[in-house]
Amino acid sequence: MIVYRAADMMFASRIDTTADAAGVPRKSAHNVEKLQALLDHGDAGERVTAVFIDLDAGDDVLDQIRMAVAHDSRPTVIAFGSHVATKVLEAASNAGADQVMARSAFVSQLPDLLETYGHDPV
Repeated sequence: MIVYRAADMMFASRIDTTADAAGVPRKSAHNVEKLQALLDHGDAGERVTAVFIDLDAGDDVLDQIRMAVAHDSRPTVIAFGSHVATKVLEAASNAGADQVMARSAFVSQLPDLLETYGHDPV
């Protein structure tokens, strides 16, 4: 299962639509507490395999990255943001994100990312 944090409803809808087409279960985590609950307990028996974090989604996105990479389940963490926000992208990398990319790259790679990380290999 993918967990994501999107900055706005339009982008969340894009992730949801693409995940539906790929048959990938996903949940939105709009804050640190929701992410922690999903990492700890999953959803309907689904384990979190990856976390996608929009770096424009709020002040706590770096905390979400740190939490995910420190969690026992250790999902893959992919952060994305504006290509001109180099300091924010670098901060995401320093926080431990496995991949950090520009929003345009994330959008173009989203189907492949869902295919790669969207299903629990166990």
